Amino acid sequence: MLSYGSVMNPDAPYPALVEQAPSEEATPKRTTRMFVHVLLFRCPNCGEPVLAAHSSKNMDREHIAICKFEKTCNCRWSGNLNGLTAVQHWVEPWEQVLGASG
Repeated sequence: MLSYGSVMNPDAPYPALVEQAPSEEATPKRTTRMFVHVLLFRCPNCGEPVLAAHSSKNMDREHIAICKFEKTCNCRWSGNLNGLTAVQHWVEPWEQVLGASG
């Protein structure tokens, strides 16, 4: 019985197996999933919503909670907002977002 990745060597005096590396076509390529984090903040000046988006290979909200976002509100307030202070935080796989927009 032959195992995956092995072939019979026809030139060998005895039936022998020779290991053969799988071709690149046969080997599935691993891709890293990307996630979109959408954060909703309240402007510290006027209270209106301020949005921020960030893409990451990490799905965990805690990873984004330590990030700072430099944003500007319609009331002309400008400053840094800490991810931990977001009123809402959504995470979606990027492929799903692309599929929904097409």
